[in-house]
Amino acid sequence: GQLDDLRIYDRILTESEIMDIYEMGEFVSKLAILATKDDPKIGLALVEEEFEEKMKKPVGEGIHIVESAANMEMIWCKPGSFMMGSPENEEGRNNGALEDQYEATLTKGFFLGKYEVTQSEWVKIMDNNPSTFKGDQRPVETVSWLQEIEFCKKLTDLERKANRLSEDWYFTLPTEAEWEYACRAGTTSIFSWGNNVSSDQANFDATQPFGGGKSGLSLGETKDVGSYFANPWGFYDMHGNVVEKVYDWKGKYPERKAVDPMGPAKGSAKLSRGGSYMQSADQIRSARRGNGGTLRYKGKHAGFRLCLKQVKEEGTQEVIPLKSLPKEARSEQKDDKSFSADLLAAVKNWKVIPKSVFPLSNVTIQKEVEVTILSPTSGQLIGNLNLPAGREVVVLEHKEGILTISPTRTSLSRGSIKMEDTDFKDGVAYLFELRKMQRELALREKKPNYIVKSALNMELIWCKPGNFVMGDGSKVEGPKDPRSGKHGPPHQVFLSKGFYLGKYEVTQEEFEKIMGKNPSNFKGKKLPVERVTWSDAVAFCEALTKNEKMNGWMFSLPTEAQWEYACRAGTNTKYSWGDNINPKMANYKDSGLNKTVLVGSYQSNPWGLFDMHGNVFEWCADWYGSYRTGSLTDPMGPVSPVHFSQLGSLRVIRGGAWFRVGNSALSAHREYRNPEKYKYYDLGFRVCLQARKDG
Repeated sequence: GQLDDLRIYDRILTESEIMDIYEMGEFVSKLAILATKDDPKIGLALVEEEFEEKMKKPVGEGIHIVESAANMEMIWCKPGSFMMGSPENEEGRNNGALEDQYEATLTKGFFLGKYEVTQSEWVKIMDNNPSTFKGDQRPVETVSWLQEIEFCKKLTDLERKANRLSEDWYFTLPTEAEWEYACRAGTTSIFSWGNNVSSDQANFDATQPFGGGKSGLSLGETKDVGSYFANPWGFYDMHGNVVEKVYDWKGKYPERKAVDPMGPAKGSAKLSRGGSYMQSADQIRSARRGNGGTLRYKGKHAGFRLCLKQVKEEGTQEVIPLKSLPKEARSEQKDDKSFSADLLAAVKNWKVIPKSVFPLSNVTIQKEVEVTILSPTSGQLIGNLNLPAGREVVVLEHKEGILTISPTRTSLSRGSIKMEDTDFKDGVAYLFELRKMQRELALREKKPNYIVKSALNMELIWCKPGNFVMGDGSKVEGPKDPRSGKHGPPHQVFLSKGFYLGKYEVTQEEFEKIMGKNPSNFKGKKLPVERVTWSDAVAFCEALTKNEKMNGWMFSLPTEAQWEYACRAGTNTKYSWGDNINPKMANYKDSGLNKTVLVGSYQSNPWGLFDMHGNVFEWCADWYGSYRTGSLTDPMGPVSPVHFSQLGSLRVIRGGAWFRVGNSALSAHREYRNPEKYKYYDLGFRVCLQARKDG
């Protein structure tokens, strides 16, 4: 006469078993049948009475109030299935964003924020406001993924201590599938309201019409949450305002269908969804997948939306690779490939051996900490674990904020557990001193960014020694320019010494700080400096060297080889992102802006350098001349200037500019200008820091 427990069937039930369950009669309302044509499944749903008791609220109300966060409202999303991604013929679809459709089934309901997290809610929990566009009801932005996770953990602790949240519920970021499920709200159109969009429906760059909608303005900043109509389920701003980071790493979708998809176990970038005030209509589509950057990436266009969900049921089993856990945990072996065990309990029994196969010294935990445990197979959250002070751990990998440590000698090269290195105060997940780790990493091939304090903390990125194929052998396409040469011939180049290169083009405020003047045509502190001659750029570099008191190092313009090596960043395509260019990638003629833009307005290349394509051309150190053939080491261009009739002796410029065609921004494209006479509003420079040459 009563349902005593929650049973999960991991196999397809027979028809008679299904009928036996149905014969329970009064409990039919507590069953959820998840079925597709090819793969029928059945499971027992969460008992509603139990849910109401734990949440202190009837399910039927559909709203959860988070009192600790200024009475934030959250809306209930019931379990269900939907088609995730976009059809091939959807307008604005970005094939490179991996949007191929598949059927996603969410077996558990969850609460999602009615609005994006506001600045007042953030301040209430975190006691700071990092946002660029201030306003209590504006979405919080300029926060990293790790900071968002810290917000969720603090909020969970506050609500539990106030007895408003049971131990088996917690705040987190939604998965990508949960986000799109709530965004679509039962719809299958491009946007949750239909297939076209205009500026009265969302905060986005409406200067370019989409799907028959009328063009409008680009506000260039965030607005108060809830300024536009809600979607069918009552969620506001799922399209535009700020991009919303989700829990998942970026990766390919499953081919056909998936249950509770979670994304890959690890990756180099998190995902963001929804688009923002600074993006075009195609980037605020329901299916659009954005690059959320690394775990520590912050952007003034990026915020988040809170999710409230139930922790994995206690006692449920998870299948993980046998060799991933120590012998003590292999008590329920099924075969020689996998076994079932309570992962959290197994982790508590792990013996951490102070021996490393990774070129880093062992790390000693500075004080007792609580770390978050992720499943080695799915990457999903399993639980928390306290590690005592003084414990030594073996670090196998430290990438984008994720620590991978090994429990035993036998599993050093085979199995591991991932823990989030959130690097926060108060011992939330502070495994070790991050600075110590950075110093150790610097001894290897990668060095931390160099900060030029005398130039308003200008950032330079380390480019390690290496080789690449320079040039591509093609002729310049498009309108003929007498100052343009060929791109080739392609030739092998080896750079024997590493160097630092400016993360951004030199800005006007940096130039004025050092030189005491700003010659630029388009004025703006964060705009690239332009209308500078080659000699002006060299004088800036010399002044920096003097100010920074460099010992054995000097600031200079990069050689042409250094510039192209850094621009390509390990790629061999026409541009650092691929073989085609469009206005979303760079500021060039087709962008239609007809001016320079703030440095860093577009996605960086794989090495983290911004605006290597477009915005302004950049001076290089070399005299212009034909490439030498064969393999070259540390090439520097002609030893003495070559005189070109009416133009005189010329220096190389690279990268393209805001009013030039896309081909001028090719990684291999070369042009030249008179170093003493030419200063125009299409030409700036980027700083290089390198070891002084012998003698």
